[in-house]
Amino acid sequence: MKNWTKELIKKELNELKQACKENGEEYSDDMAFDIADSFLYDQPGLEEAIEKHMGVIDVQGYVANYIC
Repeated sequence: MKNWTKELIKKELNELKQACKENGEEYSDDMAFDIADSFLYDQPGLEEAIEKHMGVIDVQGYVANYIC
């Protein structure tokens, strides 16, 4: 498992956001939430780290809004 720091969280989220932009597709809210859900599932410990380092309660919503 990665040692999630605030800087690493921002880096990973920015990379995901860039990948979404490069795709050139408009994402609905449902699609953004699905992407966020899959991303969090594939990154062990990230959800807890976002809660801890970013003070976020609704992590999936936070990621969905951040990327799209």
